[in-house]
Amino acid sequence: KALYTTTNRMTFIGEPMSDEQATQIVEKMLNLNKSVKRSAYWLIIEQCSGAKVGIQSISNVTSFSDVAEAGIILNTHAEGKHYPYEALSGMFDYVFEYLDVDWIIQLHQQGNRAVTRFVKRLGFSKTTECTRDENPYFLSILSKKDWLTRT
Repeated sequence: KALYTTTNRMTFIGEPMSDEQATQIVEKMLNLNKSVKRSAYWLIIEQCSGAKVGIQSISNVTSFSDVAEAGIILNTHAEGKHYPYEALSGMFDYVFEYLDVDWIIQLHQQGNRAVTRFVKRLGFSKTTECTRDENPYFLSILSKKDWLTRT
């Protein structure tokens, strides 16, 4: 829950949460894993140390049944270690094979250069500028076809 209560972790996501709010969010995520087939949350664990370094998710938040949104949040220990690429690659393999999803979308604030870099590295294309809550965002799209035929 510390991921959601720390100011620097929430810079590009939203206002930091209280401990109570963060606990409620984590409990909600765990319950969703049990009940919703098209949404899931995974804990990201560093292999060499066993440390919990982040959370990633996939959720069907659109009105289109074949589109899902990817999300990831990491603690400061995981910065600069290429964990987003490794973690999201595994998640995308799973999503495209088992969840009947044809498109993954990803939304991030335009000022978040680290996410902009790894989204491009993961093969997302068709990046569009948009606005949410008066903040400028990039919306990127990854197709199942492009993911499965990457080199």
